[in-house]
Amino acid sequence: FISFLILGAEFLGLLHMFSIALARTNDSDLEILFKGFKNFGTALGAYLLMMLFVFLWSLLLIIPGIIAAIGYSMTFFILADEAELGASDALAKSKRMMRGYKWKYFCLNLRFIGWAILCVISLGIGFLWLIPYMQISYAKFYEDVKTEYQVNLEK
Repeated sequence: FISFLILGAEFLGLLHMFSIALARTNDSDLEILFKGFKNFGTALGAYLLMMLFVFLWSLLLIIPGIIAAIGYSMTFFILADEAELGASDALAKSKRMMRGYKWKYFCLNLRFIGWAILCVISLGIGFLWLIPYMQISYAKFYEDVKTEYQVNLEK
């Protein structure tokens, strides 16, 4: 139960803030890993709302649930960049940002399936390399989508 409560802050700090810092500057400090706990309430709220919405969309069929999960996939990256946003605002912004990019994100995830199979064959040792590689790939994807989103807002 405790790990469920801190999962949102872990996602925010460990996976997203650290990944963004590493993707942008090729250097990051270990203290970034714990910055997600500064925004604990928002991270927890975003995590719970995201899981609730994906679950509700999945009740219709599996495909709408997958589409919803892809639509909300940038939520923690947005919270890492804009800590002043609330959980529902970050979810809404993620949904807006991902319009037109869901298929690209899906294809990005398909690229990791072969690597994941190899990691399973290696008894999980390969995940030590695959998971950071995936997170940096997601961070780079977020940077590209964010740039395009800002350009479209200025038009």
